[in-house]
Amino acid sequence: MDVRFKTAREPKANSVTVKSPVRSTFSANRQRAASKGPQNRKGNTTGSAPAIDPGGTHQFHIQNTGPGHSHSEDLMTFLDPDALTARSMPMPQSLELLDTANVGLHTIAPITQNDLLDPDFPFQGLGQLSAEVNAQSYAQDYGPPLWNINYFLEDYVNSLPTTPVMPADLGLALGASVEENCANPMVSEDEREQITKLFLRTTCHNLSIEEDSDKNPWKTVIWPMAQEQPALYHALAALTCFHTSKAQPQLRIEGQRHLHTSAHLLSVGINKSEIPLDAALAATLALGFAETWDSESAATGMTHITGAGILLQQMLQNRISGVSAQQEEARLAFLYNTWTYMDVIARFTCLDLCPPVPDSLVAATVGRLDINTSKLDPLMGCTTTFFPIMRRVADLIYRVRVKNAPRNSPVIISQALELKRSIEDWAPPIDVEILEDHSQLVTDAIQTAEAYRWSILSLLYQAVPELPNQTSYGELAQKILVYIATIPLSSPTIIVHILPLIIAGNDAVEEEDRDFVRDRWRAMSKRLVTGIVERALDITEEVWKRRDEYWQARGLSRLSEDAGRPDGISPTNNLSYGTGSGAGSPNSGGHPVNIGVNAGLQSRRANPFPISAAFKKGVDTITRSGCIDYTVRGNLHWLGVMKDWHWQVPSDPALRNSTETDTMAQTTPLDAHLSSLLSPHPHRRALAQEVLPTLLRTLPKIAHALRTNSVSAAGSSNSFGDDQLNVDVLAENLIRDAIRTVPSIVTASSEEDPVEKPAYRGAESEQDEKYTIAFDPLDGSSIIGPNWTVGTIIGLWDGPSAVSDTDTPRARQVASILGVLGPRTSAVVAVRIPGSSGSVFECALADDGSVEVLRANITLNDAPKTRYFAPANLRCAAENDKYAALVNHYITQKYTLRYSGGLVPDVYHALVKGHGIYTSPVTQKSPAKLRRLYELAPVALLIECAGGVALDSRDGTNVLDRPVRDTDERGGLVCGNREDVEFVKTQLLV
Repeated sequence: MDVRFKTAREPKANSVTVKSPVRSTFSANRQRAASKGPQNRKGNTTGSAPAIDPGGTHQFHIQNTGPGHSHSEDLMTFLDPDALTARSMPMPQSLELLDTANVGLHTIAPITQNDLLDPDFPFQGLGQLSAEVNAQSYAQDYGPPLWNINYFLEDYVNSLPTTPVMPADLGLALGASVEENCANPMVSEDEREQITKLFLRTTCHNLSIEEDSDKNPWKTVIWPMAQEQPALYHALAALTCFHTSKAQPQLRIEGQRHLHTSAHLLSVGINKSEIPLDAALAATLALGFAETWDSESAATGMTHITGAGILLQQMLQNRISGVSAQQEEARLAFLYNTWTYMDVIARFTCLDLCPPVPDSLVAATVGRLDINTSKLDPLMGCTTTFFPIMRRVADLIYRVRVKNAPRNSPVIISQALELKRSIEDWAPPIDVEILEDHSQLVTDAIQTAEAYRWSILSLLYQAVPELPNQTSYGELAQKILVYIATIPLSSPTIIVHILPLIIAGNDAVEEEDRDFVRDRWRAMSKRLVTGIVERALDITEEVWKRRDEYWQARGLSRLSEDAGRPDGISPTNNLSYGTGSGAGSPNSGGHPVNIGVNAGLQSRRANPFPISAAFKKGVDTITRSGCIDYTVRGNLHWLGVMKDWHWQVPSDPALRNSTETDTMAQTTPLDAHLSSLLSPHPHRRALAQEVLPTLLRTLPKIAHALRTNSVSAAGSSNSFGDDQLNVDVLAENLIRDAIRTVPSIVTASSEEDPVEKPAYRGAESEQDEKYTIAFDPLDGSSIIGPNWTVGTIIGLWDGPSAVSDTDTPRARQVASILGVLGPRTSAVVAVRIPGSSGSVFECALADDGSVEVLRANITLNDAPKTRYFAPANLRCAAENDKYAALVNHYITQKYTLRYSGGLVPDVYHALVKGHGIYTSPVTQKSPAKLRRLYELAPVALLIECAGGVALDSRDGTNVLDRPVRDTDERGGLVCGNREDVEFVKTQLLV
């Protein structure tokens, strides 16, 4: 979960009436053909869905359109003007539905031009109405996303309020031309215009608490830089697309496109010293935000944040030798503060220790930048000086969570005590008595700062309960909720309230407090634009559920029935909890004991926790009686729920694949992983978005066919003369049917039908990408009878044919898939674009078609705990002494035998374990059976991309270095981690 949260400005009605003390209206002219009635372009009558207005007394109808463009490549292109007449499809945050005459909202007179210039005009009514309309539009079910993005962007931009309110004509002129732009390659002028409007009117306001646009550095400082720096522009465009993707889900794909383009341009620009450091830093920070704004990703952006820290150091170092202008210094101070905010917040949601911030960076900043802490920061408000303390608390919490000990060490306790004093001594560095302009924003910022201060103190107690305290978790939570309650929901500071609300909300005990928390989350969700608020509420409800069940299982109530009773007990303000033999732990069945004097003395003697008179009596003793569940290490804490639900991720992508256990718990959607993996190769868009997803989603269908069909002879044989099973034919047909829908797959052949034939069944079209697939639909069919694991092998080749007299698989095979059809359906995938090193990832395949990447980078280079060998074709040992000696070597060296009789499960085992050697030698009596095109080449690509080696066991040549001249070429195989393959080569093949 990420807590860098944004405010969605409520949509402005284009033709609505507004309730206001002044009888005025503001109407935006709409340049569209919606008034022609409910007819689509072909004249067909459209359907309608009833909707209820906010007042509940009027009905209007939402029109549904006919089919439209749905291809992702069309999302950011704009249709010709004639196509615009077909647009009558409303969507979330589109106010076209309000064009109908019988919409009954609040009726007032029009807003005049003089009203716009009148400083006393009460515009608050606009916000009230827009909130109602926004909630109403989100309540609709708009069906499949068939509209093109140019339609959505025009509606979305026109429906949003301007800051400040601008004249009425917000119509957009959409064109069809796409021009090359040296600053922003492959960006149409129309797309650029729409991104500009959206960013300046909405997105930039989600990055700052400043209400005045002219005081928003993202608008006044960063956006002008983006006009000259394409890497920065695409980063901001990604932010804009992700920001609007809640209402328009397909914009997420475009957000990823911009994100990856920016990352690529940034990398090239930095490597070639072609981008100024301040622009590179701004782009890196924007990428960090963009990564967290992706609603389907749990990333914290820590990789970009770390990179930004390095750039900051370089900028500060350069500043020593030169004199900076005041404007440059202000820009650097803003970027530093933004980086500080992002770095600190991300640390609370990382599973591993985030990179430490160098002391030199902090010292250089404090000593060389004139950061005015008496003014509101665009994000941190008046907590600029408090965030460094928060960083230290976050790092301490990490140390507590990873240490498997019943108590914290004296070192941690002493550090926590120092932090506790720093938190208690800190105060907002703003004196309202000397401020010339004491606005409501300043008041809200101060209250927000206090909410942060008490929230971090509460979190510190939950990490180190050994700290003496005179308050309980529940009392702290109530204090924090009071501060939050004093801040109106209309305040722009609400964009940074997630962290204190989730800390305080989870410790709420009284039902009234819980209702307040629920209402606050729901109200905030109407303003914030991602699903983060909904996730936070889900976490809060789960914590409450777990804690209530915890107490009910022990016959206790979470609430004191009589607040005046001395024996009232609650999870956050309880009396002595029995401590005999771990009483009070979740599995101990412990129970509260009598609280008389003798019982209290008994409890003090029995309790190993070093409690003293410095602690308030009866406060949180449950956490000091051997039960850690309420602390940051426990499953009754919101951090524990996030961990259980895998909503926390490692800070470094490389660390996400550090161990098999950890990586199995962390998943990434397939489209996100492929977009990231192939971002340096924009010409491989179809490979990422169509080809690989289609092939992977076909594998569960094959698995389902295996489970639901009896295995029998099909009564036929393939072109090689091999007898076929009915499931062979089923698997073949399923793959053929799938690839017929993918235009980029132009040719296909299989072990069952080895003739390369056209694959796509649609009309011929010019494709930038053309691929051939060669596949074994069901490898290992001979072991299907005993219900053993089998698999599907697929190789993907550049061009219209995989067979060549000259080109090797190394030059033209771009991907391969090993589908594993066992107790669970999974796959390992290798992708290697010519000129790149390639990589292998593992994914889980669900019956509903969803694909999750379990491990993003599988390698065979890790030092193994256990060595594995899979000796195929053991009959060769009877006539090949070298092979017999090799098998004996494996036995004497205590290798673990892992041979199943199937190529797919044996190779898969080696890949997921990170070690293994598979041998399939060839002799005169045991000739080669593995076909090079359908089995050897795809497996070899997987092994090589994982860092291993694959050789032909006949002569020791690399499998990928010999052209495949015929579909029936066969060979032997030795593959696995490099060390063992080299040993086999010296023992068997020399």
